[in-house]
Amino acid sequence: RAVLLCKQAELESSAKLCEKARARLLPLAARASTMYQAVLQLSMLSPIYEFSLSWVDGVLQRSLRSVASDFETSAEHRQDRLIGAFTASLAQSLLRALPTVHKLLAAVLLSLHIAEGTHEAIRSLVCMTGYIEGAGSEDTKKKSASPSGPTGTAVESLPRPPWAKPKTWDRVKRLALGCGELWADLPAELCSKARSQDWHAVLQNPEHSVLPGSWEEAPAWQQLVLRVVLCSERQLQIMHAFVQHQLGLESTDSCSRGPELALALRECIETWVPVVVLLSPGADHLGEIRRACASGRKLEVVGLGPEGMGLRAMQAISEGRARGDWVVLENAHLAAQGWLLSLGRLLDTFSRDSGSKGPVSADYRLWITTAPVVSIPLSVLRMSTKVCLEPPAGLKASLVGWVTSELPFLSSSNERLAKDKSWLSLNVELFLFHFSLLQRCRWPGGWNCP
Repeated sequence: RAVLLCKQAELESSAKLCEKARARLLPLAARASTMYQAVLQLSMLSPIYEFSLSWVDGVLQRSLRSVASDFETSAEHRQDRLIGAFTASLAQSLLRALPTVHKLLAAVLLSLHIAEGTHEAIRSLVCMTGYIEGAGSEDTKKKSASPSGPTGTAVESLPRPPWAKPKTWDRVKRLALGCGELWADLPAELCSKARSQDWHAVLQNPEHSVLPGSWEEAPAWQQLVLRVVLCSERQLQIMHAFVQHQLGLESTDSCSRGPELALALRECIETWVPVVVLLSPGADHLGEIRRACASGRKLEVVGLGPEGMGLRAMQAISEGRARGDWVVLENAHLAAQGWLLSLGRLLDTFSRDSGSKGPVSADYRLWITTAPVVSIPLSVLRMSTKVCLEPPAGLKASLVGWVTSELPFLSSSNERLAKDKSWLSLNVELFLFHFSLLQRCRWPGGWNCP
């Protein structure tokens, strides 16, 4: 009986230690749940932005392994490092799968969820119908512009501060009248002469300046809205600073090029996980995949769309799994919907039992290139790792990218290019002309407008 009591005491002690360790991970679990809820809302931008819970769990497991060897710091500091590593890793993996036009919006959405003020921030911005063009109906705009009642009369009677522009003051009044108690005291505080110099300093540096008075202790989302209201012409810089503080990211504008493919492959712990490459005009996706492919490994490219290529693609997948080849299914958006559903069922079979279709080589990888369309099955999108390849923004970035990534590849495969300097100059001029045409095609005024 004494032995049983001793073992029972040991079990109770172990249970207490496990419960204590589990309690330390509760903030990390809360952060993972918050960010997953934000990721789910991205499907409203495009149906192709589908991410599964297993994908978030994979990012979490990689973050745990990256911080697991840090035993020199305290448990609290290690927990903060773990939350920061997970937040930055998930944000980077997510933004790698989005085009530039949606990167900042997704980053701000993640940041607002972390700050626990998504709905309040969106409601506050929508209330300023004079700030967001086209937001709200004409009746709402007239109602906001002509307030009634004691609160509206009190706000309208306040004089405009000398440091505030008329449009800025109009936005402040709409915000105070449309969003209730959250912003009711804002106009009176802005009119305070004692803090006039402090508010003027905020306008000089709206991204990083400290807000005066009690606004310094306000929630992060409320500070973001206030900074945007006071200095709307610098709203992009303000949002970038907000994202950098909340997510720990230096920039959201990095182009997805060759190194991004290597990072996407690192996320694929299992060989059956496909890599979906979202196509973008002007990006050499196949060239980037070829450069990421190690020498000596076979790269099988199958272009989908023509009749009979579906059967060829299934055969390439079966042979690639056995031999360790890289299989590229190009233009999946051109394939028949029925065949895409069959591909989804096949990949789902691989995910449930990797050995059900024979032995799988550790070098095998499946690439699927597609345009961002709704025809791709959700099962394929949710189980895959996504990356969006985009051409560099600007002539200088295009030339630097060509010199660092494509020129060494061309020099090694073309002896004349490596020996003849005039031939090299001709190629540089040709690529400069090509990049100039690509940039001109993006000009908002049109091809012929200066």
